Amino acid sequence: MGKILWFYGEPATGKSTVSSALGWALNERGHSVAILESERVRKETGIWDFSPQGRDHHARYMAFIAMEMARGEYEFVLPALVHPSAESRQKARWIADRWGIPFIDIYMTCNEAALAARRSVREEFEYEKVPFEVPKSPNIKLDTGALSVGRCVEVLLEKVL
Repeated sequence: MGKILWFYGEPATGKSTVSSALGWALNERGHSVAILESERVRKETGIWDFSPQGRDHHARYMAFIAMEMARGEYEFVLPALVHPSAESRQKARWIADRWGIPFIDIYMTCNEAALAARRSVREEFEYEKVPFEVPKSPNIKLDTGALSVGRCVEVLLEKVL
C-alpha cells in the first residue's frame, strides 16, 4: 500500500513544481510514483466549478483517485491542488484514513512579493483571491519563497522515506 503526499496551498505557491520534482526524485530512487496535478485533472474531467462547493467536490474526487492509486500499484501518490477549506482537507484525509493509507499533508506557502512575481508571468490564470484557511498544524510546511525547489525536495525526501 502506498502513501498520499497531499500538496496544497494558495495559487502559485509551487505545489505542482515541487510535487513534480519530488516525483522525479522518488522515481530515480526506484519508487513507483503518480502525480495528480489539479489543473490537468480538471482539463480531463471538464469540471471547472471554482465555487466553494465545486472546490470541495474536486478535492474529494482527487482524494478518491489518490486513494485508489495508493491502494494499487503506486508507492507514492502526489496530488497538488489549491484546496482552501480546512473542513474539505479533513474529508480528504478521512478518505485515506478509512482505507489505512498514510496521508501526509504538505502545506505550500510563499511570501506576497514572490507570489506576485510568479503570478505576473502566468497570465493564462486569473488569480482571484480565494479565501484560504491556513492550516493550524500541517504535517509538513514548505515556504517556497525561502527554499529552492531542490531544497524542498531534499526536505521532503528526508521526511517521507
